[in-house]
Amino acid sequence: MKTNRKYSRGICAAGALLLASVMGVPSHAQDPNRTMSKKVEEVSKNIKALNGMPADQLIATMEFYEASLNVGCEFCHVPGGTDKDGPVKEKSRDMIRMVRALNKDNFNGQTVVTCYTCHRGTPKPEMTPPPVGANFVFPNPDMPQEAGETQMPPAPPPAQIIDSYLKGLGGDAALSKISTRVVKGTLTESAARGDGQTIELVSKGDSDLSFLHTAIGDTIRVRNGEVGWEHNVFGVIRDVRGNEIDELKIKWDTLYFAKNIKQILSNMTSRQTKLNGIDAYEVKGLAFGHMPVELTFGKGTGNLIRLVYYDTNDNGHSKVQVDYSDYRNLMGTRFPYRWIVAWALGYQAIRIDSLQQNVAIDDARFVRPPNPPGLTGNGNGGQ
Repeated sequence: MKTNRKYSRGICAAGALLLASVMGVPSHAQDPNRTMSKKVEEVSKNIKALNGMPADQLIATMEFYEASLNVGCEFCHVPGGTDKDGPVKEKSRDMIRMVRALNKDNFNGQTVVTCYTCHRGTPKPEMTPPPVGANFVFPNPDMPQEAGETQMPPAPPPAQIIDSYLKGLGGDAALSKISTRVVKGTLTESAARGDGQTIELVSKGDSDLSFLHTAIGDTIRVRNGEVGWEHNVFGVIRDVRGNEIDELKIKWDTLYFAKNIKQILSNMTSRQTKLNGIDAYEVKGLAFGHMPVELTFGKGTGNLIRLVYYDTNDNGHSKVQVDYSDYRNLMGTRFPYRWIVAWALGYQAIRIDSLQQNVAIDDARFVRPPNPPGLTGNGNGGQ
């Protein structure tokens, strides 16, 4: 029987690889001056193969394995959160070491070999090409293998595109009048958990909170400046670190992102493109000096209609895509009332039901509570 997969980011750390593969990653350099978090073995228990990896990459790495093999947590991890290791986890550790060695010995330590290209969503990768189908057409060696993109006119400089986006939001004058924002919506997931799923996004200054209510429990993720914490559906409270902090800033906190976009983005380039038939401008760059991002803005409206960022993990990068639509005016600014958040494990479609600004928000909502008795946020049964 196929194990159940968990689709909400941060809820489940799952799986590990059985064989290596080759995959390209975005050609953006990691910021060498960025202070990294503690090593994973300093924070989590029973780490034997991922030693030396930053602790803030553990969740993203487990999700990368989960998506690559199309499995759930229990494929490798013994249920119940124990430190007991089964044969699959031991094999996965061998494969992790193999992948690291392949990259070190053959690619100067760059992340080129990962689990995905061989596995392609199956626990046991195919070793033999399948027979051709009825619609097979033998390649013509005189024809190019790939058709090139239609040549598009040049785009304005990235700074000009960003200025147009901010102008549509009302500019600095309108944004400066917004001190807090509370967004509430209804959420539909690719992994249905019943009716009544809701999401609440709270922003206040340099703090934000996301509250996801589902039929199997609640997940709360909080950022208070450069520190954060998560309360997952199992009642475990853990620290949120490093890359996860930056992800909260860019993914959920639209107010913080709009107010700080010029400071967040660097190394930008721009080009004209089309998205779903709409003329658009795409801006590529780095967020926070290390996170590859791609932002697509409507040419006519200036609205941000797609945000893509690449979440770093021990295998390279995982792609997260957020599509925005149904922009409406409120208090001199614009806000998208439809979101689709997609990543390797599934998607979430969000319909915004209410939006309030400049409402009182108790600072206590951003304070990390203690762990319930008997539960720890340091993680068990690691790799």
